[in-house]
Amino acid sequence: MCNWTKQVYEKCKPFVSILKQQLLEGSLIGIDETTLQVMKEPNRSNTTKSYMWLFRGGHPDKPVLLYLYRETRSAEFIPKFLNRYQGCIQTDAFSSYDSNFRNWKGVLHGGCFAHARRKFYSVWQSEEDRIAICHNKCMRGLRGRKRNSKTKTSLSVFIFKDSKNQGRKIKTYFG
Repeated sequence: MCNWTKQVYEKCKPFVSILKQQLLEGSLIGIDETTLQVMKEPNRSNTTKSYMWLFRGGHPDKPVLLYLYRETRSAEFIPKFLNRYQGCIQTDAFSSYDSNFRNWKGVLHGGCFAHARRKFYSVWQSEEDRIAICHNKCMRGLRGRKRNSKTKTSLSVFIFKDSKNQGRKIKTYFG
């Protein structure tokens, strides 16, 4: 089926530039990748991992979902693919994103809220002497729901108890 998908993509290539243009017109692009296996691919073993990259963006009223096949997980192609884009790019915590977006002028790299929540939860579970308490009610409220457009900033307060900060509150803003 993956080989079939690649063949359809080759036939539809002229539409990709149109979709890409519409993708770049929005102020936010979400990017993620997933693994897949392609059978009988030239010069590659049937057990070799390949990657399908998903880009979601464009105008909120007309979102564009663009899938790209790549042989590797490297995100180095993204700056060239999204040439001249200015806005926010939201991704998960894959380290290759950080290295590719760090010096990209006009681009704000946003992380994934679900991944951030998991990290706080693992700290809370694993460390008795250093407890990270974050307002899970706030995090749950933001996750999976559309935020009210009138709300410009959400506030979450983290409390770290260790010898260095003596339980001071650290305010962190998510906008």
